[in-house]
Amino acid sequence: MEFSMVSGCFVIKISGYSRTREEGRSLDSPPFSVGGYSWRTIYHPSLLFYPVRMSFALVLLDRIDGPMTMNARCKFTLLDRAGNPVPSHARDSPVVIAWSGAERSWRCSDLVTVDELERRRPELLGDDDRLAVRCDIVFMDVLGGAAARPLPPSDLHQHLGKLLSEKVGADVTFQVAGRGETFAAHRCVLAARSPVFRAQLFGPMKEGSTASGVIAIDDMEPEVFSSLLNFIYTDSLDDDGDGDDDDGVMAQHQLAAADRYGLDRMKLVCEEKLRKHIDGSSVGSILSLADRHNCDDLKEACFDFLSSGAKLREFAGTDAFEELIGSSPAVVKELVANVATLIS
Repeated sequence: MEFSMVSGCFVIKISGYSRTREEGRSLDSPPFSVGGYSWRTIYHPSLLFYPVRMSFALVLLDRIDGPMTMNARCKFTLLDRAGNPVPSHARDSPVVIAWSGAERSWRCSDLVTVDELERRRPELLGDDDRLAVRCDIVFMDVLGGAAARPLPPSDLHQHLGKLLSEKVGADVTFQVAGRGETFAAHRCVLAARSPVFRAQLFGPMKEGSTASGVIAIDDMEPEVFSSLLNFIYTDSLDDDGDGDDDDGVMAQHQLAAADRYGLDRMKLVCEEKLRKHIDGSSVGSILSLADRHNCDDLKEACFDFLSSGAKLREFAGTDAFEELIGSSPAVVKELVANVATLIS
């Protein structure tokens, strides 16, 4: 048995390191491509409960032309002023980041402390106050001894999508939003993908076991439930791709549905979409949503958007801000505390 390994790296250069510490805002790298996939790194200059530490995260965004099945590990390494790695400050991911699995990101929060950087400032930061960290990504696939023909990409999602659309063998029906609109599905597929559906369909209080086999869902729009089913069967979201406001509103509903049914990957996909839709008119609803559904990275992105005084003052004069005070007073206090920290 042997391993085929393909690797690539990305160097994170943080100019004005001390200023980023004072401002406290996270910094996202532009998307970059390694191994046929799109990636991003996120730098957090301090952690909420461990302010002397910073963190670096690697996030798998999308597949470009890489294989449908992929396993990768990543490593963050601190670089000195000459660009050489500092062996004592290198951390490997304990998890495998997988395109087809649940693990699509890894955060490292023990690479180096603030005190260590200050103690070794001439060696690590220099006069221009620049911090450099290298992120290595290594892909690993187990191969047999003999050369094998390339396998075609997996088409399981296509077959399952066809099963959903043609309703062959469907054994449960959902009636959504009281409009009489119904959706047929397969109990085993739903239970395999969602712990909530598993409990609902096969647990002690299972539903839909009557002769009609119909389950009513009155608090969700049919379009949202349809996209939820589509993701369960195909692992992808319907998206018209034009990036308009309707896409952002739909993504909010999809995230809430994903959280409700325990679809963690769908929730992450929705978070990433919503990051691109944060603006003056949407930040209030997205921030409230992120707080209700424990989306810490999305909440941080909203805080970053509101970190400038002009944007915060504009937001404070809107109805959305008043609604946020009423629905999520704790997140408003957190927002004010973050801004106060930046000002001080």
